[in-house]
Amino acid sequence: DYQEIKIQEAASKIGVGSMPRSLLIKLQHDLVDTCQPGDEVVVVGILLAQWQQSAQPGIECNVGMALKAHSARVTQENGASAFVEGAVGELDKYKKEFDSFWDDSRRREYPIASRDFICKAVCPKLYGLQVIKLSLLLTLIGGVSSSSYEGNEQANEEDENVDTNACDPGTGKSQVLRFASALCPRSVLTTGVGTTSAGLTCAAVREGDDKEFALEAGALVLADKGVCLIDEFGCIRKEDRTSIHEAMEQQTLSVAKAGIVCKLNCRATIVAVMNPRNCIYDNQVSLAQNTGLGTPLLSRFDLIFKLVDSSDAERDSNVTTYLLNRAIQGTGYDGTSTMTGEEIPWSMEKLRAYIAIVKDRFRPIISDEAATLLETHYEKVRSAQSFTIPITVRFLESLIRLSQAHARLMYRNTVTLEDAIAVLRIMECS
Repeated sequence: DYQEIKIQEAASKIGVGSMPRSLLIKLQHDLVDTCQPGDEVVVVGILLAQWQQSAQPGIECNVGMALKAHSARVTQENGASAFVEGAVGELDKYKKEFDSFWDDSRRREYPIASRDFICKAVCPKLYGLQVIKLSLLLTLIGGVSSSSYEGNEQANEEDENVDTNACDPGTGKSQVLRFASALCPRSVLTTGVGTTSAGLTCAAVREGDDKEFALEAGALVLADKGVCLIDEFGCIRKEDRTSIHEAMEQQTLSVAKAGIVCKLNCRATIVAVMNPRNCIYDNQVSLAQNTGLGTPLLSRFDLIFKLVDSSDAERDSNVTTYLLNRAIQGTGYDGTSTMTGEEIPWSMEKLRAYIAIVKDRFRPIISDEAATLLETHYEKVRSAQSFTIPITVRFLESLIRLSQAHARLMYRNTVTLEDAIAVLRIMECS
């Protein structure tokens, strides 16, 4: 009936260069085991003096702080609360605005154009990359878990939706990660340089003298119900990359360290980017040889894109024009010659509110036409046998998740044939 836990500031809420502060919490009686690593909690209690070490003659004793908890409540992170940090009134204001946005006859007549208009708010500093921006938006929105249809409120987490990019240097992959980290309040941004298995999952540490081991949560556990963004994914050692297989497949982490055997939740979306092995992508060899990632790991990603920095005079001219106009006219430049008030891209706050509303409001059901198309495509791809990555049931699950996310993006509760076609076009680009 006694437990000690340590709470830490969220990494997304502290400034650059600041170390997250932590505080020891003492739980008793019915408060024991009320929270798990990675949960966001609200704790009310009394501050106490905590001796750092046992008193010895002639040695100065250090005194720290601890909190004796009277109540500990885990914040229920649904789709809305994970993306919106403001008041509920602001979310209601945005709901009416989004309803009027999709009730417009012009929006209903050209829904794909309306979707592309929303995608303009994703990474506005990058020119082009429409498929990448749309895929990132679908990844953050996510699919619907089977427990949602069964009405199980205790296990209402969303299925993960992960993607990776194998890119040449200078193609803007790190900008995509930084934008996703700023867009999602509950996100963990890390780099693969120097990252170990313990840093990604969890570590067993001993604090002080003659104390038992405790678990320190890693990046994947801290990003539970959020987004874990990994830059330079190829720099992680091969033996350390295998530790995230279970996290990507089962959304849990099984721990057996220092006499501690437990299972931690890891319901996170993973977005990883990396450079090719020789810095330049070689089209003559397979994806696995370019990335150095094994087939079991690659098959766990829903979407895989390669960004090649090829020489194209027309595209180079458009990129330079876009960047120079942004530098001259400011950050509000959108690349269009004429811009009315309605054509101005959404701000990050508005896009964050839109993602929160569609995640909380819609539980799309796949229509018969969309199901038939997805089934036929899966059977055709399965029998083709011309892919470097084996096509398994995970591919069909990815199609279902992305179709549900696209239906949410289109502000509806049914996965139509249009959603299935859009997802298949994205799959063909990956």
